[in-house]
Amino acid sequence: MCNEVFHRDHAPEQQELLLNITKEFNLVATGSSDYHGEAKLNTLAEFTTSKENWEELESRANQRRVVRK
Repeated sequence: MCNEVFHRDHAPEQQELLLNITKEFNLVATGSSDYHGEAKLNTLAEFTTSKENWEELESRANQRRVVRK
């Protein structure tokens, strides 16, 4: 359903490759700060998922729900 494209450890060419894979398989590109506390270089919300992509993920999840709101 989604592909973590935007991450501190992904070089620009890797992000481009991941975006192509995302499009090919109709996935949603996401980001991640991978924040696990102050012991790592990653900062909170360093790489986030765009509002549009978050809404697309929610929409897809809602379509798959067995129990509706």
